[in-house]
Amino acid sequence: MTIQDDRGAAALARAHGLFNIAGGLWPLLHMPSFEKVFGAKTDRWLERTVAGLLVGIGWTQIRAASTPGGADHARRWIMRQL
Repeated sequence: MTIQDDRGAAALARAHGLFNIAGGLWPLLHMPSFEKVFGAKTDRWLERTVAGLLVGIGWTQIRAASTPGGADHARRWIMRQL
């Protein structure tokens, strides 16, 4: 891979991390608007748990994107899933 590919991978990891953080914070900060879009929830504890996990995963993605081995780690994980 080239340096340009690594920069693109890091930018993608940051963007995906921000998306996960935003998606996780939404139900934590304002559950009524979240439920208007996605429907009423019966197990709110589960929604809050998943939201917290999304925030943690997003934060990890953002932090890993800035490390030298972050792009390589993401590639290894993706290849294991295929």
